[in-house]
Amino acid sequence: MKNLLLLTFIICFSSITIFAQKTYTTKRISGSTPKIDGQLNDKAWDLIEWETNFTQFQPDNGSAPSQKTFFKILYDDNNIYVAIKMLDTEADKIVKRLSRRDAWDGDIAGIQIDSYNDKQTSFCFIVSAAGVKMMVFLP
Repeated sequence: MKNLLLLTFIICFSSITIFAQKTYTTKRISGSTPKIDGQLNDKAWDLIEWETNFTQFQPDNGSAPSQKTFFKILYDDNNIYVAIKMLDTEADKIVKRLSRRDAWDGDIAGIQIDSYNDKQTSFCFIVSAAGVKMMVFLP
């Protein structure tokens, strides 16, 4: 397998209304994998730069986003690791509502992966600000 993997994805955020479709080149990691603890201080994350090239979808399609968002993606033989940093100038307005799994309630962040590369279907993995997980298949 090559050391680079191309992922086509859509990042979507309900509170800052960013919608972007891009191809992102990432790196395969071996050995030490990132610890899943919400901290992004593992050495594996230093292998790639933060991606920041977003545009708005709503309310002003194609305009610069009103809030800054950054992400990184890594992978190994078994997993895909995604790190997302979302800055908000009004953090006190972030809605952290606890709900059942797969419930769309509160502010969310997610990634859609077009693993079939058909530009028609994707698997969407989302988490809310309260930590509620959601997974959706979009045909």
